[in-house]
Amino acid sequence: MSMFSAPTPTPEKKDFELVPEGKHTGIIRFFVDCGHHRDTFKGEEIIKHEVFVGWELDCEDSQGNRHWKGDFYRASDYTDKKTGQQRIYFHDNSNFNKILKGWTGEPAEKCKWDNFIQNLIVTEVPATSSIEQLESKNYPTKTYSRIESVKPYKGKDEPRRKGEFVGWSFGDPGFEELPLMLQRKINESIEKTEPGGYVPVKKDKLPAGDEDVPF
Repeated sequence: MSMFSAPTPTPEKKDFELVPEGKHTGIIRFFVDCGHHRDTFKGEEIIKHEVFVGWELDCEDSQGNRHWKGDFYRASDYTDKKTGQQRIYFHDNSNFNKILKGWTGEPAEKCKWDNFIQNLIVTEVPATSSIEQLESKNYPTKTYSRIESVKPYKGKDEPRRKGEFVGWSFGDPGFEELPLMLQRKINESIEKTEPGGYVPVKKDKLPAGDEDVPF
């Protein structure tokens, strides 16, 4: 599932700093295939395909680099009948499809396809991302930031992404240059941990929700 023929790795290999609360202009900078993962849902084993989507924000960290923030979203698989390639889409009820609808104003059926997302990335369509800071339930002394909402950008200027876009899928170069958090996630996938990797099925059994992974 490679959306782009020449994915560009990021030079940053550091852990995340806390992103300031409030509204920020965001442009998608990361679209990374994290592979298939085994999980349970209502007592049954499921296989979920996870994709990391990250936005570059218009605020800087202590090193003078722009902050970026994202999450893991569940995708569904399908086979392109024309090319025979395995591709992905985001189901109408999936969290990322809902984000895309609220951001772009387009219907779920249009937002679900990977070429729609590719166009948003290539044209660097901005969004207004609201960041909130929360106390960790597992570690009460720690605070993390998360994306609370993604809404249409209403500014008059035309913001542009400063960092290079990072698009990665299995078989692409640049794995070692991905942020360590993404490397760890990918290394836990079926593709990396099980002999023969992931074998596509007609339809994966997936719930509509997504992980809420703080970082």
